Amino acid sequence: MHSHKRNLTIFLLFFIFVFSAYSTSYNASWHFDDYPNILDNPRIHIKDIRFDTLKGTFFAAFDKGKYLGKRVYRPVSMFTFALNWYFGKDNVIGYHIVNNTIHLVTTFFLFLTVLNLFMSPNLKGKYKRNEYAIAFLAAVLWAVNPVQTQAITYIVQRMASLAAMFYIIGIFFYIKARISPSGYHRFLFIAGCLLSFVLALGSKENTATFPIAVAIIEILFFQDLTDRNTRRKVTATIMIAGVFMAALLTILYIKGNIAYLFKGYENRTFTLGERLMTESRILIYYLSQIFYPMVYRFSFVHDINISTSLFKPWTTIPSIIAILFLLGIGFSQTIKRPMVAFSIFFYFINHILESTIIPLELIFEHRNYLPSFFLFFPVATGLIWLVDYFKKSNLFIHRLFVVFIAGVIFSFCVGTVIRNKAWATEKTLWEDCIIKAPGMARSYHNLASYHYQKVGDMNKAMEIYITSLTKKYLNSKTGHALTFNNMATIFYESGDYKSAIRFCKKALEIKPDFLKALKNIALLYVRTGRFLEALETADRLLSEQMRSSDFLQTKGFVLLTAGRFDEAISILKVALDIDPNNKKANLYIGMALSLKGEYRKADMFLKQAYLLSPEDIFVHFARIENSVKSGDKNNIDHFLEKLFGSFEKDTIIDSLKRLDKNNIIAPLSQKILTDEIVRKMPSFADKMAELKNLDTADIEKRYRFYKNV
Repeated sequence: MHSHKRNLTIFLLFFIFVFSAYSTSYNASWHFDDYPNILDNPRIHIKDIRFDTLKGTFFAAFDKGKYLGKRVYRPVSMFTFALNWYFGKDNVIGYHIVNNTIHLVTTFFLFLTVLNLFMSPNLKGKYKRNEYAIAFLAAVLWAVNPVQTQAITYIVQRMASLAAMFYIIGIFFYIKARISPSGYHRFLFIAGCLLSFVLALGSKENTATFPIAVAIIEILFFQDLTDRNTRRKVTATIMIAGVFMAALLTILYIKGNIAYLFKGYENRTFTLGERLMTESRILIYYLSQIFYPMVYRFSFVHDINISTSLFKPWTTIPSIIAILFLLGIGFSQTIKRPMVAFSIFFYFINHILESTIIPLELIFEHRNYLPSFFLFFPVATGLIWLVDYFKKSNLFIHRLFVVFIAGVIFSFCVGTVIRNKAWATEKTLWEDCIIKAPGMARSYHNLASYHYQKVGDMNKAMEIYITSLTKKYLNSKTGHALTFNNMATIFYESGDYKSAIRFCKKALEIKPDFLKALKNIALLYVRTGRFLEALETADRLLSEQMRSSDFLQTKGFVLLTAGRFDEAISILKVALDIDPNNKKANLYIGMALSLKGEYRKADMFLKQAYLLSPEDIFVHFARIENSVKSGDKNNIDHFLEKLFGSFEKDTIIDSLKRLDKNNIIAPLSQKILTDEIVRKMPSFADKMAELKNLDTADIEKRYRFYKNV
């Protein structure tokens, strides 16, 4: 009972440390990969918690630019995001509370794991009376270290922290199984270990190293390595665990296809060999961040020179030597100081997936969350030994060490608080990156894209985009293509369609298969009445992804605006066969049928479009126009009431203004809609006078023109 009370006290201390260190993180905004994985991901935007709904969250992958729902993607992580969305939608506070709670639980299980390692045969009795102090210090130094902020405050990196939580729980269960005298309890702990491993894999694939980690724990803490037969068994165990990990790696990362691995380097600015050499420097840099965690050394974007040879840059060879030296220390301490060996081996083993041959981006600080678990184990052991030693021989030095340890913990907490302030908004994050990595294009691009373009300061956005084009991308050969495409969007918004097309073409010169730019230029061709080129571009999109509902819908829209209604309906139905919930395909079929005079059929598809997207004002417009054409007065008034109940006056007027000639939103008639809105709401009349008139006859003219061409 005494140990339970002590553990509860320690848990409360961890709670104070963790939630104090992360006190400035609760309102930190969404960033970068948060958008495709959470904010824009329809698969996790659940409205109920029925089994089928929750099961659907397991298939929340962002595949080739779309949420196709065809493959399982980190189901445990996505499931937790879905629950967050269900209870709090896009309010960041709930997500941060969950992330910080995961970090707290992980810290406590790290403490318990270190504590129970002292009960293993190779450590038992060696650190009598100091086990709790060492375990507590090792865990708290890890927990409040500023290097962990990217894994905790960056919401989407719950994937990394959740995976690590299950990983450490699995290790804890394994150790408990090995030291438990009861066969029944051993069975339960092994079952818990295996379940934790599955949940860790379901959170993020980098936990495939778990079998190797467990094998090393068994070898270093439970086996007598002075015995020759034991060493033979150890070799066999490592080989089996290695083969198992390699099999998981093949399945999870390279899809069972070695060619897939090398294909990933096609768009990278580095080769496989260059990546391996560069990562040797990055791994040493990570260690320096962990043990010298000054806030100015942390950034979401780093300016790293790629190692093109062992001597360029010159730090490549020293980094490789340093890694070999550390591994040598690990092997030399396997018997005498197993905790030193374990901390070294664990660090490098858990970087082996993300920091070796797989063509991922080169550097992200959240990758240290799991590998750094035990780095403070030998550090804490040494510090507690010094405190204990000088307590008997020199009380003044003893007190100095106590103050030093408290100072380190306090400075780590302060560093974490300060670092979290950089994550407050998109603006603060990318400005921080620009200060720390001024030569990297990503920081400038994202500052323009996520801040100025969102709030409507297009001049500032364009200015920063132009600056970003003078900077470099560390990982991608085609990074500037996205910048050109976004600049094209700004030109479109300003009404300069010629420049918008020109900048889309610049994006396609860099990346010919850039689907977003291809789609945008197809719509711009529609906007400028170049229907043949629009159709050719739509066909090019489909040549890249023939069964894409989105691209079929794009081609259907081109045909619709060109007046080829039957062809549009035919191809849009194919889009709906693939994805019945394609709201635009439903909308465009409804419009095409309405333009053909088939108003009842049109209403069926427009109703479905409304059910899928009631927040889309153009769906409301389409339903009103169709009812006007069919002469259904009841529906006209009903749909007008829904329009006025759903949108503000300024929103309605601004949306009507966008319905000018050759519009790329929807071929709707300003005249019909304006007349009905003014009839129902005379107060709109003064504003409506500013609008141009677009009659459906314009679409018929387009149809005749297209046939003549």
